[in-house]
Amino acid sequence: MKIQFAAALIALGAAGASVDAIAQTSGRPRATTSASSDAGLPPLIDRELFFGNPEIATGTISPDGKYIAFRKPWNGTMNVWVKGVSQPFAQAKRITADTKRPIQAFFWSRDSKYVLFVQDQGGDENFNVYAVNPADAPEAASQVPKARNLTEAKNVRAAIYDVPRHNPDVMYVGLNDRDAAWHDLYEVKISTGERKLLRKNSDKIAGWVMDRVGTPRLATRTADNGDTQIKTPLLVVQGANDPRVKQAESDQIVVALRDRKFPVEYIVAPDEGHGFARPVNNMAMYAGIEKFLWRHVGTRYQERVPADVSARLKEITVDPVTVTLVKPVDSASVSMPTPSHPLEMAPAAYAMTIALGAQSMKMDTTNTVTESGARSL
Repeated sequence: MKIQFAAALIALGAAGASVDAIAQTSGRPRATTSASSDAGLPPLIDRELFFGNPEIATGTISPDGKYIAFRKPWNGTMNVWVKGVSQPFAQAKRITADTKRPIQAFFWSRDSKYVLFVQDQGGDENFNVYAVNPADAPEAASQVPKARNLTEAKNVRAAIYDVPRHNPDVMYVGLNDRDAAWHDLYEVKISTGERKLLRKNSDKIAGWVMDRVGTPRLATRTADNGDTQIKTPLLVVQGANDPRVKQAESDQIVVALRDRKFPVEYIVAPDEGHGFARPVNNMAMYAGIEKFLWRHVGTRYQERVPADVSARLKEITVDPVTVTLVKPVDSASVSMPTPSHPLEMAPAAYAMTIALGAQSMKMDTTNTVTESGARSL
């Protein structure tokens, strides 16, 4: 299982740590290396096999059993492909054409007509829900069928909660369009994008579980007090565009630990949000995590790192010494700027003409500056 996150705190206890990772690839060479101090130990498995793009991932059979959708790289970015169950994978048809941000998950609609997925723009974390019909003809420019934006919201993060069995044209979606911190529950019609508010989230609900007929039956709620005391070395990983965990919050943690002379390391990717998506950022992050674990726990790490990953890790690694906090502004100390010229207590007349096409309108206005106590109006 790939572990993807934008703002993560990795704390290590004195007893050590364990990480379970499972990755599936096929047809790749097993490139292995070993650190010079690992004599007598088995060779390390190449980091790329665990955290790089797989050749094929997340294969999903359509509900009618006729098709398989899966993710596969196209121009280095994970996109969605569809094929018949009896067709070879080489004959699969690509149905998305993203070259900047990988599509990380998708769903079949219950009637097998649409493939649904979420995507943001440039790591801004403003995810919208899209629907694409694999049977549609490809557009000339993209060479894939057109994907419709079902949520069509700006500065909003959409989350798919459920695709119910009782109505194949419906899905349940969370939208934080009212409150940026919490998602309200909506019913969205897949064929048209029409949505209906089902529940306003005033209880800090983090997620919903629906029953077979679309009734909310279980909710997960964020605890009111999630404070923890940090007692071990810490690696902080942050996406600069994260709308939920702001970089300023991570900066505060790093500065607090640094000032306490506590071991802390910091990675900040300027082009990521709440979930690293770019492959080079992912690989750089995992290389940094691997070395962090080696330093503080005594695990092994792969010394060989591709040139682009090594360069990216240097770019996104932040020296905690350089982190500064923005000081809050005391509103009482803020005053109005002094005018460059004294105001003249007299009327000022203006003659204007507003023209639109062949029509025009003249307008005369007069502004008068008068004193009112210590102020000029």
